[in-house]
Amino acid sequence: MAAASVRLAPRDIAVFPLAGQQELLRAAQKDDELQQHYTDGVLDAYQAIARRPMSLVLRRRLALAASILYYVLSLLSPGRRTPGQEYADLIPTTRGRGTPSRPRLIAATAVGQLLVPYLWRTAHPRGEGARHVAWATRAHAALFLLTGGFVRLSARLAGIRMGLARPRHPGESPRRYELLGALTLIQLLLQVAPTALWGRGQPRRQLAPPVAAPRPIALPAAPEQASASDGAGNPASPSSAAAALPSRPSSPSPQPVPRSVIDCPACLDRKANPAAASCGHVFCWDCVNEWCQARSECPLCRQHINIAHIVPLYQFSL
Repeated sequence: MAAASVRLAPRDIAVFPLAGQQELLRAAQKDDELQQHYTDGVLDAYQAIARRPMSLVLRRRLALAASILYYVLSLLSPGRRTPGQEYADLIPTTRGRGTPSRPRLIAATAVGQLLVPYLWRTAHPRGEGARHVAWATRAHAALFLLTGGFVRLSARLAGIRMGLARPRHPGESPRRYELLGALTLIQLLLQVAPTALWGRGQPRRQLAPPVAAPRPIALPAAPEQASASDGAGNPASPSSAAAALPSRPSSPSPQPVPRSVIDCPACLDRKANPAAASCGHVFCWDCVNEWCQARSECPLCRQHINIAHIVPLYQFSL
């Protein structure tokens, strides 16, 4: 757009009102849509060049790099705005101090919005980091719907607000979403309360171990056998009689479970909330769902997988 290259002075920004919730949501949704489209293009290009299956870890890293590149290239433009902000006719401000610098905008979007959550999820495996990020995102979404102002948590921390780069039309009033924010907050409390009150919950019920076969009991020798003499004419002792009994083979010691059974083939970490695909392979619940949203096939055997037929294994434990 033509307004993308316009840089407003602080006195000009004060003339225009701050963006409402509907304009902020429209810009964020447009950015998410274009970012996903750009990420899919990068992943398809890599798949066409590599010509080999892509692991879930590599897919996540490429998606992160493509998303960061999307925001960096957008903010390096003369207008310092993302395509979503241009679509909604928004301009970033810093509480009446003019347009933020490019390093500050890049830090708030590429680093705070994408890189920090990814590093947190990586540092806390087995779904703990992903759950923390989801809770923080939902809490900020409830706060935004109740109060407005910042649609991204990283923008709130960096103090970057969005101004409407045009005067409002006569009779135009910003919409409010307090009811939706209250429902979102109640839903978050219902999710967090069990973990906060009772910790991680009761441990999973273990399956009963297989019952070993009873060991045979060595009976004492019969009187006529105990009094029997050996070849030299001496009476046989009970110890020699017991030694004459056939020895029972010792039970085999338990073998360690291989790492290929414990670890998830997709994320190469210990299985968290295991789930079985229709082909029989077991993955983390989040891993197999994320994979099936991109490709409806098993990462190992390439058999077709219906995401509705994934079965969680509540009794799975190693």
